[in-house]
Amino acid sequence: METINITTHDLAADIRKPVGEKVTIYTRGTHGNVEAIKARIIAHGRRKWAQHDDAPGVTYIPKGAHYPRGFTLSPRDPLLVIVRGWKHTRTVQPDTLYVARLDSYPVQTLRARYAGNDPRWVSDFRSKLKRSTCDVIADYR
Repeated sequence: METINITTHDLAADIRKPVGEKVTIYTRGTHGNVEAIKARIIAHGRRKWAQHDDAPGVTYIPKGAHYPRGFTLSPRDPLLVIVRGWKHTRTVQPDTLYVARLDSYPVQTLRARYAGNDPRWVSDFRSKLKRSTCDVIADYR
């Protein structure tokens, strides 16, 4: 696991000081789609979680936030890709959740690209990532 030795107390002491490298973290969203999180990375790697010894996880400070956050994923089918920088998201932007809006007064309907937890969310993202030229720091897929 790559780690920078920083405690929450150190971060709170001077929140204006940038900590960690600018990265974009790609992971599964709540509906199975892929979400991008712009952040400054503190640590990432495989760690012990529940009954697993090799669960991928990341600790980061989201863009515009002051305190660290993090998550650990199940090693069964993880999607955690960390890419250097924030500006490349124009080329590797995950698909939007909704594709069409149908207006028929008084009801508005939003149509999703795919059903929830459809594997095409991830396969579409993988093909975009493969075609891009961005600098991948870590890939836990």
